[in-house]
Amino acid sequence: MAVAIIIRIVALVKYGDFWFDEMFSFIYSQKPINETLYYWLLETNPPLHMLLLKIWFFIFPANELWARIPSLIFGTANVYLIYIFAKNIFNRNIALLSSLMLALHPYHVFTSVTNRGYSLLILLTTLSIYLFFKIFILNQSSKKYKIIFAITNILMAFTHLTAILILLSQIVLAITLGKVKIKKWITINMA
Repeated sequence: MAVAIIIRIVALVKYGDFWFDEMFSFIYSQKPINETLYYWLLETNPPLHMLLLKIWFFIFPANELWARIPSLIFGTANVYLIYIFAKNIFNRNIALLSSLMLALHPYHVFTSVTNRGYSLLILLTTLSIYLFFKIFILNQSSKKYKIIFAITNILMAFTHLTAILILLSQIVLAITLGKVKIKKWITINMA
């Protein structure tokens, strides 16, 4: 975690000016709510990231550094989540290696310091896959896991259009696991 945080902070400090998509998120997350809703509809991706930025800017200054901090938090949290996931599937050593590889991965570092919804999408995708594994593969379907899984999938769908592919892959996998699993997946996500 220390390696992930240090690398991401260095990348954040050296990142430079906003590029176009970051500027879009930055500007339109600060508009009055009626204008914000209009511009969110123009964005090709769902609005969860910009909504979080809007809330974030009520608390912290609206500048390039602070606009990128939520992505840094999501990216760093994902390194920890990968550790937990890998530890549950394999063992501690594989978990340490997996989280170290993610902590050092250049694209993940980039998304972790970019003012867009990418690191949030990666975090939610990892959480969704982890919960899918627990519920449908390990058959640990507690009510808590089901609720968190459904909420995670909803948030993921409101983060980026790529979430559709993740959800479709879950459906396909649930189908291969049998009728009971696909009905369970549909029931959880429709609830």
